[in-house]
Amino acid sequence: MAFPGDLPHAMWKQAIEHYYWDRLAEAYEVASTQGAGHAGIYLSWFRMIEAEWLTRRDGQRTPVTDWLDLEFVPDDLGPVPVQDLAEVVVASCDEVAQRLGLPHGAKTLVTMLREEARAPWAIAPYGYCVDMHPYEKVCMPVHLLGNGPELRRTTRHEYAHVLTINASGGHAPRWLSEAVSVLMEGGRDRSTEREFYYGSAEWLPLDRLEQAFNAPDDRRRVWLAYRQAGLVGEYLALQYGESRLGDLLRAHAEGSFWKRLGAGFLGATHTDVAFRDVVGRSPGQVVADALEWLRSGRR
Repeated sequence: MAFPGDLPHAMWKQAIEHYYWDRLAEAYEVASTQGAGHAGIYLSWFRMIEAEWLTRRDGQRTPVTDWLDLEFVPDDLGPVPVQDLAEVVVASCDEVAQRLGLPHGAKTLVTMLREEARAPWAIAPYGYCVDMHPYEKVCMPVHLLGNGPELRRTTRHEYAHVLTINASGGHAPRWLSEAVSVLMEGGRDRSTEREFYYGSAEWLPLDRLEQAFNAPDDRRRVWLAYRQAGLVGEYLALQYGESRLGDLLRAHAEGSFWKRLGAGFLGATHTDVAFRDVVGRSPGQVVADALEWLRSGRR
C-alpha cells in the first residue's frame, strides 16, 4: 500500500543522491519541486542544497594545486584577490597535513558560499565538510574573508575532517573527528574548561559524547560536545604527539581482514582496535584520562 508521503520521500532520496555526487543543478531542481517535506523534515537539506547551488550558478571554479580547487563568486570577494585567498587556504591545509603527518591525497573542493546564503537559518553557518564523490568538499561562508584569523581557523578545522575521512577510510567516529579538527583549529574556551573542571558541565562518557553531536536542537549540548572532544584531542596530542593522531587515524583503515573480523566477534570497533594498537588504551579510558588531566592542573 502506498502512503501519501512515499513519493516525496523517494524524490528527496533522489535529490540527496544528486547532492552527494555534487550534481547541484539536478539536486536543486528536484528539491525545489518537493519543498521542505512534511513538518519541514527536509528543510536543512533544502537550505544547504540551495546555498551551494546559488554559489555554483553564479560562481567559478579555479584549480589551485593538484589536490585542491577553489570555488567562489567573483563579486562576493570584493577587494580580496583570488590568489591571496588561495594562498591562505593552501597554507592552512598544509599546516594541518604537516602536524598530523598525513599526505593531502584526496581531491578537495573548497567553496566560499555566496553572501546571500548567510542567514539565521543557515546550516553549519561557520563551515562544514562533506564526503562527496569524486572529491571532498569544504564549504565556508564568504564573510570569513573579512577576518583572516577566523578564515585560517575554519580552514584548518574543516580540512582536518578531510584528512580524517581519508586516513581512517571513513571509520573514525564523530567524536574523534571533532577532537582532531578542534585541536587543529586552535583557540581556547576557558569558560567551558572551567565548567568541566568544576563539574557544572557534565563530562560525557564515550557513548553519550558521540550521541551529543546529533542533537541539533540543543545548541549548548552540541557546543559542549565540541569542546569536550577538543580537550580530548589536546590531551592525546600532548601525551603522544600530534603525528600520533595521524597514526591513530590510519590505524582505523589498516589491519588484516581476519584481525578486524576477530575483533568484531569480540564486540570491538575499528576505533577500539586503533587505540589499542597505537596508544595502548581504550577510547573510553582515554576520554576518562583527559578529564583527570584537565582537573589535575597539568594543562
